[in-house]
Amino acid sequence: MKRHQVPKDEDTFYTLADIEIGGELTLYGRTFQIIDANPSTKSYLKFKEDGSESVGFPVDKFEVDRAALMSRETGADLTVRHNIRKNPMKNFAEAALGNTCDNSGREGFLKYDRKVLRFTCFWDDREALYGDMQKFKLHYFL
Repeated sequence: MKRHQVPKDEDTFYTLADIEIGGELTLYGRTFQIIDANPSTKSYLKFKEDGSESVGFPVDKFEVDRAALMSRETGADLTVRHNIRKNPMKNFAEAALGNTCDNSGREGFLKYDRKVLRFTCFWDDREALYGDMQKFKLHYFL
């Protein structure tokens, strides 16, 4: 979906007041549940003062069962880090493709970019044939 005003009803559009953590948002017939927002969005909207905490992502039974099966089958613990070293040629290849600056010191969207708020939401379509639960990032341009 491109950047535009999304109609809520025939006469009104969605505004920032319609988006809240733990709430639902219906866009073009699909209902998304908003579960979290990035830290700069939370500080901008002052979610902490309203008592709006991030809601956990629903647990997918298949992923839990698959992780337990793989742990039993391979004997590997999924929490163990293997500390694989990064190939020094990878840094050169990334620089050749245009990644020449280190962005680790950036403050966030609100300081360096246009005013954009980012929410984490999901769409549960498991009731449909071949449906699935899909995770999305919702960008709200101020």
